[in-house]
Amino acid sequence: MRSVVLALYRAYLLMLPPGFREQWGDEMYTAAVDAMTETRTWGGSALAALRLGTDCARTFVREWTESAAAAGRRAKGAGMGRSLVQDIKFAIRSFGKAPLFAALVIGTLGLGIGANTAIFSVLHAVVLKPLPYPEPDELVSVWPGKLFSVELLDAAREGIGSFAGISLYGGAILTITEAGDPAEVFGGEVTTNHFRVLGVRPALGRDFVPEDGVPGAAPVVLLSHELWQRRFGGDPDVVGRSIDLQHESTSRRTVIGVMPLGYQGLLRGAQAWVPVIEDRASDSYGNSSFAEAAARLGPEATIETARRELATVAQRVRDEDPGQYAQVEIDRATVWPLVDRLAGSLRQSLFTLLGAVGLVLLIAAANVANLLLVRTSARSREIAVRRAIGAGRARLFRQLMTESITLGLAGGVAGVGVAWLTRDLLLGAMPSGFRVDEAGLSPAVLGFTLAVSIVASLVFGLIAAVAPVRRASSGSLPRSRTSDRRRRDWRVQGVLVSGEVALALIAVFSAGLLVSSVRQLSNVDPGFEPESVLTFRVTAPSGAYPGDEDVLRFFAEVESALNAVPGVDRAGAAGRLPTDGGVSRITINPEGFEPDESGALPDATHRLVSAGYAETVGFRLLEGRFPTETEFREGPQPTFVTRGLAERFFPDGAIGKRFFGSGGSTWLTVVGVIEDVREDALHGTVLPGVYIPHRDWAWRTMYLAVRTSGEPTAHLDAIEAAVHGVAPAVPLSRVRTLEDIVDRSFLETRLNGRLFTLFGALAVILGAIGVYGVMAYSMSLRRQEFGIRLALGARQDELVRRAVRSGLGPLTVGLVAGIAITVPVGRSLASSLEAVEATNSLALVAATGILATVALFATLLPAFRVGRVDPVRSLRIE
Repeated sequence: MRSVVLALYRAYLLMLPPGFREQWGDEMYTAAVDAMTETRTWGGSALAALRLGTDCARTFVREWTESAAAAGRRAKGAGMGRSLVQDIKFAIRSFGKAPLFAALVIGTLGLGIGANTAIFSVLHAVVLKPLPYPEPDELVSVWPGKLFSVELLDAAREGIGSFAGISLYGGAILTITEAGDPAEVFGGEVTTNHFRVLGVRPALGRDFVPEDGVPGAAPVVLLSHELWQRRFGGDPDVVGRSIDLQHESTSRRTVIGVMPLGYQGLLRGAQAWVPVIEDRASDSYGNSSFAEAAARLGPEATIETARRELATVAQRVRDEDPGQYAQVEIDRATVWPLVDRLAGSLRQSLFTLLGAVGLVLLIAAANVANLLLVRTSARSREIAVRRAIGAGRARLFRQLMTESITLGLAGGVAGVGVAWLTRDLLLGAMPSGFRVDEAGLSPAVLGFTLAVSIVASLVFGLIAAVAPVRRASSGSLPRSRTSDRRRRDWRVQGVLVSGEVALALIAVFSAGLLVSSVRQLSNVDPGFEPESVLTFRVTAPSGAYPGDEDVLRFFAEVESALNAVPGVDRAGAAGRLPTDGGVSRITINPEGFEPDESGALPDATHRLVSAGYAETVGFRLLEGRFPTETEFREGPQPTFVTRGLAERFFPDGAIGKRFFGSGGSTWLTVVGVIEDVREDALHGTVLPGVYIPHRDWAWRTMYLAVRTSGEPTAHLDAIEAAVHGVAPAVPLSRVRTLEDIVDRSFLETRLNGRLFTLFGALAVILGAIGVYGVMAYSMSLRRQEFGIRLALGARQDELVRRAVRSGLGPLTVGLVAGIAITVPVGRSLASSLEAVEATNSLALVAATGILATVALFATLLPAFRVGRVDPVRSLRIE
């Protein structure tokens, strides 16, 4: 990639004026080599070249203009510099004489370029901008989406030689009671080499050392700069101090350091970090999967080599323990650039949105090309005069292209203004995610805007400049618009209009698909009743409730206190709430189940729940019953499963059947079957699920769900008082209604639908302007023809119909072409949307109807003006 970019860069330097090339060429080339040798990927090289080009653009324009002007003054005739300055001045004067035309062109380009700049600013911040670590191209995500255990980490360390280091990171819920009111703090649980792999050092104190991660080590913590300032006032003496910070069974930890200002790590919003205890003697050594893996490539390693080594390691661990790893999971083992993993689903959404605004820009460019065609046609006599008195074709062409580029750059400036004004609105419409809030008008974004402005200028400038210069090559002065020239202009403009209509139809159809998806998702049955349910998260304090039995007793006491609150109908606890994102999977071994030839056992989603949880969230019981509180606390462990799991593994009836879950301690007996539940989100596949008693894994942090009579938030104070009656220092966090959680599960699709609808509306408006402009121009060209027809006795309504028919041609061609193109576009969009078909007939009919109506109206307006043609005035020879 670097060799290709540098070769193009060298060719670019050879095109510069000799004086500038001699003074700056070698220096710019050396800078390009230095910048791009620091990167290792296509993206890094492209960004380095983009940044360098942005920095050099200002120097290029200034030095080239000055040197060219100086050479021009020394030359006998008008030199290149003087001619360029004269062309720019002439362009500005001519636009000053036609301010409405200039404003329309700049405004049209400003909308198109501004939309692209705004979306690209977010795309650059989330996907393209390098991670803020040394050698960010070396950082990779290992087996994305797979939660690692210490056993799997050891296998990766031993079997993957491409890694200079590999570490684990996962979320951790911490409760701080030091220096203020009790509060929940989101943090990270990381292996002790994590920050060394990333290349980050604490700003104060020390990093984790291997001894911090062994069983029995003194509990330690690293604080974020923000938490250090907020809770401890920036006191440097906090290092070495023992503070009340609870995580799992540990209630006090020693602060060993403070991370740099603004550092959040790989977990968005993390404010503290604790070390992973790598206990290889524990019974859960091979089963406790809780973290993702990140690694740094070695000096000579590549991602492809690392992928091959990981595939070998993954297959080996499955062969050693086929019940722990399904083959389908092994097949997904891969290595990705870490920035792509952190960007997640936003990456695809942003590229899709960039494609949508790209259509808008193409429509805007076609509009501007049409406007310039009209203007250059009106200037045909001026161009012919200039040609007749000695101006060469190249000189005329350069003048017209200078005008186009001047307009394009002015449109780029307007686009930057549009992007700046709409930044907050755009960020408010985007789902919160990795580095979204960092979007802004950075040098790379401004360089993108400059490049888009120049490319758009060249596109519409060439379309508008070639024909007038060719016509002026004969040197004759035109007395009137010839019919041949009319037909040529009309054909070019008709093609542009057809293209605009086709692109606008694609944009409107895409918006219709997204709106249809949102409507379908809003009607999806989640499998439970989310109305009148308040949820929040609590953590059992390790001081008063140190062991597993104590944790279970804490949540039983909290549920009992909540059930006693007036207005509360039922309360229950769960390890995770439905549709709140993310699922936990376990491998199950149903009694009597015969695995396939590979020996792989099936898996299912699972939730840890208390006895009252099912009735609280409104699961719909299809068969059997829900377990009682006594069964949940003692005796054989009962469970209830979803209909999908029951039908798959127990076709002759699930009640009374047993299965064993990985990581569990005993058989689970099915006592009830519920309707399928969308645990992950409203979109996607409904997965078979099993609900396990909380006592099987005594998680210290759980979500409480409380069903109330009336508005749930009206009971919040009483609910909080009930929890504090059990444990006064326990904070309630993430307080939300279950309806809000369900609503947010398709937030990204809804926001994309809104943005696509906005861009679709903009495309329709620009398309209507283009159709109207071409029709108005064509009617003006045919004014003499209409005057003659009226003088010879033609009726006005007949002329209007003739005018409308002439405008329907490009409109029909554009609609037909757009319908043909929407098929692959719809297939691409439908693959990532829920309950939407690629050939959604309703969306296609609606989009075609909207666009056809608007375009037809834009056609009728200038056509009706034909009826007011004055035959006497129209017959004058121009």
